Amino acid sequence: MTTQAPTHWIFRAGDGQNFWNSSHYNIWGTKVNTTIKYGDLMWFVTGKSNGHAIAVATFVSINERSSTTMSDQELGWSSDDGSWKYELHYDNLYDVTHLELFTNIPGTCPIRRYNEKNCEVDLPSEYPLIVKYSQAMYLQSGEMVGWRLGGGLCN
Repeated sequence: MTTQAPTHWIFRAGDGQNFWNSSHYNIWGTKVNTTIKYGDLMWFVTGKSNGHAIAVATFVSINERSSTTMSDQELGWSSDDGSWKYELHYDNLYDVTHLELFTNIPGTCPIRRYNEKNCEVDLPSEYPLIVKYSQAMYLQSGEMVGWRLGGGLCN
């Protein structure tokens, strides 16, 4: 039995504030549906930063938001242009802010499949190193308690 390597996806996360606000729920929002599959890797990059990668996680599921899902306010999201239509659920979140990985991908597409020709970082090669050299960190955040993997790299 062979397993297919995960597809790497790049998600724009604005200035990162909404992303970190909901990270302890392992949820991110998007206004468009995507063909991402279970086990694919989600790289989160901030805008107006040369595509600074701030986190990577493993995709679990997507669902359309409704009256039974958490509100933008409950998730800590703020926006001037309406709410997000879909929730993306993930696990195995790694905080990679300190690695200073810059994708330098032009444009404002909110979700894109990784393409080695357009990205200045070899994400498939970086990911196993991030996993190998990270350590678990306990984070207390309001009523929820989450785990984020990060740190552990020596300078």
